Amino acid sequence: MKVCVLGAGASGLMAAITARRNNEDVTIINNANKPGKKILMTGNGKCNITNLSMNESFYDDDCKAYVKDVLELFSEKDTLKFFEGIGVHTYDKDGYVYPLSNQASTVLNHMLLEAERLGVNVVNECIVKDIKGNTIICEDREINFDKLIIATGGVTAKKSGSDGSSYDLIKKLGHTVSNPVPVLTGVVCSNKRLKDISGVRSKVVANLLYDGKLIDSESGECQFTDKGLSGICIFNLSIKIKKLIEKAEYKNIVIDLELCPEINKEDLEYLLRTSKNLGMPVADVINGYINYKLATYICKNANVNPYKDSSELTDKDIKILSDKIKHFTFKVSELINSDNAQATSGGVSLLEVDSKTMKSKINDNVYFAGEVLDVVGKCGGYNLQFAFSSGFIAGCLK
Repeated sequence: MKVCVLGAGASGLMAAITARRNNEDVTIINNANKPGKKILMTGNGKCNITNLSMNESFYDDDCKAYVKDVLELFSEKDTLKFFEGIGVHTYDKDGYVYPLSNQASTVLNHMLLEAERLGVNVVNECIVKDIKGNTIICEDREINFDKLIIATGGVTAKKSGSDGSSYDLIKKLGHTVSNPVPVLTGVVCSNKRLKDISGVRSKVVANLLYDGKLIDSESGECQFTDKGLSGICIFNLSIKIKKLIEKAEYKNIVIDLELCPEINKEDLEYLLRTSKNLGMPVADVINGYINYKLATYICKNANVNPYKDSSELTDKDIKILSDKIKHFTFKVSELINSDNAQATSGGVSLLEVDSKTMKSKINDNVYFAGEVLDVVGKCGGYNLQFAFSSGFIAGCLK
């Protein structure tokens, strides 16, 4: 049986290897000049393969039940076994799994070597123009298939070939594609003088609010930029922000940062009150708890002179400063629509793809895998795990 796989990323390679191991005649069609480019970008070049804390709770609410089915068929343990079987040995850091080499290239190269060993045919720089019946029409050739696996990715890392160009083809096949938007990215905020704290990193609890109501919360390191906020905790919130934007067009979307989460507000007020005896500038007092640039910025936002002596602090000053430190608010104006975004929210409707087989419910000879589907998870190996799991299931061609 002739099997064509559109896309040569994590899910496409996994699907191709799986199908070939089942003795199918497999061809990968890749629109980029080399396969697997996006794999090289994952985990800051180290490739966070999966996570030992793997379950559907780390995925967007709208796809949790679907992901649960997929992970039950091919789990993180199956992923580790697969990679060990092709010579990629791993270690975990707080549950985050990486190759021992700390090189994403190890993961890609070993998958390509396995595909080559099995006899998978890879056609690079092949631009698909149309799919008619059981024929893929490319710019310079036509390729026939019995089964088609679509693993073309989303709208992130466009230089890797994951440019969203396949969505029109998928719609022609009768499928619904919900609004694909890059997520796991930073946010642009409307706060003033952000350049004053650009580059600062701080441990925070980041609370996402809409109309004053708590929507989600993430803990971790936040990076302040000249445009807004970045860092893994912000990336994870961006999934929910995307959904809020579709409803509210950025109205009343706020990220409320709790700085210095180790100290509660009451204790912080007490410490600021006792700092009157220190006889030092207020910004230096606050620098005892948070970064100096942040301390100065917060003082100015609280209308407290950062350079005045701490002995001059009033009860009102202390209350305002402690409140600003514990509720450092940022009005979200947009997601950073960057090619550095790590995943796509939106894609092929899950209602139209069987979670137990990854087969289209509309076209009997078409399967889907990976980021092209409307599935997105948090940072930490969750999106790669879904790519490997869905790729394996699709490659079984059930």
